[in-house]
Amino acid sequence: MRINRLHVDAFRGITGSVELDLRPALTVIYAANGTGKTTLCDATEWLLTGQVHRLCTGNAFDSALLVSKFAPETEPTVEAELELDGRPLYLRRDRNGARLGATRDQARPVQPGALLATLTAPFRQDAGWEPHHATAIRRRQQFLRATHILTAEELATLLDTDPETLGRRKEIFADLLDIREEHDSSGRLRRYADALLPDENALSQAVDDARKEFAAAVRTLQRSGPRPSDEETHSGERLLGMNAGSPGPRRVEALAAEIWRRRQAHAASISAMAAVDEGWASRRATSRELADGLVEEGRLSTALGVARVRASGLAARARATSEAFEDIDRRRAESVRFRSAVTPRLPEVTAAGAAAGLAPDATFAALRRLPEARMSVALRHERATELAALGQLAIGMPELERRIANVDDRLSRLLASLPDEGEVRRREGELAAASGSLEAARRRLAEIGQPLQRLRAEALAFLDHRHADADCPVCGHDWRTHERLRASVEAMLGGSSLVEGLEREVADGERRVRQAGAAVAEATRSRGKVDTLRRSRAQDTQVRADFARRVRHVGLATTVTDLPGALSRLRRRVEAVEALQALEDELGPRTARFRLALPDDTPLRLATARFSSVLEAELASVSRERQATQAAAAAAAEDSGAAQARVEAAQAELEALRGRLTHLRALHDSLARAWAVVAGDARMGVRARDEAREVLKHVDAVLTRAEAHLGAAKAALATEVDRERVRQLRARLTRERGRLELIRGGRAAAMRGAEAFERHAAEAARQRVVQLSAVVNPLFARMHANRLIDRIEFGEGADFLRWCAGAGEATLDPMRDFSQGQRQDLALSLFIARARSLGGTFFLDEPVTHMDDLNRVGLLDVLRAVTLSGNGHLRLVVTTSSRLLARHLAEKFARVARDRDLPPMQVVEMHGNGRNGVAAAVMFPGRAAPAVGIAPTRRA
Repeated sequence: MRINRLHVDAFRGITGSVELDLRPALTVIYAANGTGKTTLCDATEWLLTGQVHRLCTGNAFDSALLVSKFAPETEPTVEAELELDGRPLYLRRDRNGARLGATRDQARPVQPGALLATLTAPFRQDAGWEPHHATAIRRRQQFLRATHILTAEELATLLDTDPETLGRRKEIFADLLDIREEHDSSGRLRRYADALLPDENALSQAVDDARKEFAAAVRTLQRSGPRPSDEETHSGERLLGMNAGSPGPRRVEALAAEIWRRRQAHAASISAMAAVDEGWASRRATSRELADGLVEEGRLSTALGVARVRASGLAARARATSEAFEDIDRRRAESVRFRSAVTPRLPEVTAAGAAAGLAPDATFAALRRLPEARMSVALRHERATELAALGQLAIGMPELERRIANVDDRLSRLLASLPDEGEVRRREGELAAASGSLEAARRRLAEIGQPLQRLRAEALAFLDHRHADADCPVCGHDWRTHERLRASVEAMLGGSSLVEGLEREVADGERRVRQAGAAVAEATRSRGKVDTLRRSRAQDTQVRADFARRVRHVGLATTVTDLPGALSRLRRRVEAVEALQALEDELGPRTARFRLALPDDTPLRLATARFSSVLEAELASVSRERQATQAAAAAAAEDSGAAQARVEAAQAELEALRGRLTHLRALHDSLARAWAVVAGDARMGVRARDEAREVLKHVDAVLTRAEAHLGAAKAALATEVDRERVRQLRARLTRERGRLELIRGGRAAAMRGAEAFERHAAEAARQRVVQLSAVVNPLFARMHANRLIDRIEFGEGADFLRWCAGAGEATLDPMRDFSQGQRQDLALSLFIARARSLGGTFFLDEPVTHMDDLNRVGLLDVLRAVTLSGNGHLRLVVTTSSRLLARHLAEKFARVARDRDLPPMQVVEMHGNGRNGVAAAVMFPGRAAPAVGIAPTRRA
């Protein structure tokens, strides 16, 4: 199977697209770490097998891991042009599946099993193997991966000496030797046999335990004699007067339950008889005391009711007095709060009224009749704000009038010196004419002067022209000599009067344009100043008009002599109304009380003194009433406390009597219940008590005899249970022995199958080793520069990892005695030998990690020899991060590459990364590339 072309798109670390031509016998992919070399091997593995083994978790593979982290919206895709036994094929794979066909247009979807069967068909024909249908997909995936791709991870595993990786090393070598099917089958059978071993041990122990238990049960049964359980049970039932039940264990259980029930009833009767004996002597005295106590309870209950009624009346009077006292306290506190709320605010109201210009004897009625008092709160606030603003404006109005007069004076002077419209248009015409003349002169100067300037430059350059300090016959053929030509050119360059005249005309035109422009600009500036002054005067006039309108709106004329003072008085009037309204708003419901204390006819200047006298008189009256009420409340509380003490004493006496009556009733009722248990409805007496004692003795004797029969029945039943247990144990022992023999047979069959697979694997491995030894030894000798080892010999069978290395008469163990580099040489030799036997395209990922410089040169010789001697049968794709390795390979193939149409070797350089994109370019062979090596790396 040969891969001619490989195209990778958005696969893991390769964000964009990379396409490689893999037709040369050796393709070296050189790139820095992290560029995507291993990603190419992973892409090839996914294309062929449908998974990437190193990304698997157990047997599960998540294709989401293939999506590029830097292009998550793009689906990963890998496609290739193949040759399978010389037959061209096209293969494409994405996460939805694979498509296969002779060409791209003929490619059709193909199932995983069918694709793997197609790709491994040539190898099955050559090797003669066909995997089992249950493991065909997994086996073919393993074969394609192990025989065509040697990753750095697998190479590191082959070099590892850790016992924990022994199983993985065996799997890799089993794939290389085509014995993976036998190796896996043997492992599965041995694991199956090992899994059965705990069950076998557990069953063996269970059989031993069952045998011991059976022997003990037989011995117990032999010691027990046969006893009839039904006869003993029947005797017990007759004693208790029970009906005969069905034979068996349940009949014995029913007898036992009945005996237990009757024994519990007999115990209760005995306890009751003890209670009767205890209360028998005091029963008459208890009855008499209980009757007297009931009479006394009635008397005490009546006296307690009378005392409670009297105490309730006194408590009601005490509560009423206390509530009256609390009400007086509330009234006094309210008066104090009322005084505290009004007293600080009254001076504010009177001061605001005086500042508002009211009469000295003005009253609250006059203040409330002001127009501002009828306004809403929002409107008063708006009026106060307006009056304050007008006051500030009134202060600045004289300055505004002076500014308007000044602007009028400046405006009249500017209008007098301002040119008229005709003069301005004349100056603009002069400017346009001068500008037109200037442009015409500049155009003539450009038309004549620029060619003359270029001609001068060319002539000067010609004059400096020399031909090795000799006359040029070509340049001087019309003048015969170079000196005559030079004199003629210098004479031509001297005539520049026309250009100078045009330059003077341009300078005069520029001067006239500047003069005309200055005149037009001066006129424009004067007009701008006039417009600015007119706008300023219009704004000031508008401010003055707005001020007059706002003053008239508040009820004043602008002709008032002291306008700021009048506005201030209006504002103070609003503040006086606001102060009174704020006080009444703060008082809320107490406003009526405030107006009652200070009527509308109260002068503002006397408000504070009058309010203080009214509140002082009210507080004095409340204090006198409080003292009288406090004395009455104390007397009522004392009488209520004495009455409540008498009620509590009577209640305690009644509770003590009731406790005693409860005790007496309990004694009487306990004796009556106990008598009902032992004698039923019989009248309480000495004779009846003696008869009850005799009945209890008889019942106890009957129950004792019944319990003896029950014990005998249980013993007989236990013997029958032992007999049944022996039978069950015998059956159980037979079953366990059968299961044990079955498991032992299964383990023996699994071990025989494992040994058969191992023998077959050993034979197949021996044949493969014989075939490979002839190739591995020369390759290892050629690759290993330090000729310490003479030959390599392989182990056989299951011990195919036990190689031997001959060094003269000494024998070395590669796994123990070889260095890392020597083991790597051996692993690469085995892989290349296997690749030569199979043919096709094979991938080597970073094969020179542990090699020294001499061994690397040996590997280069091996690669050159193998590829040149394969005649297209073998193709190798080698990835490396070593620039030196790529350069040396280019040097070794430089001559061969120039002699053939299709080069046997090419060097492909990859640069970039997954975030910025990866690109690939063929650096050798190339038209511009040197024959001695590879060109320097280009930056992405």
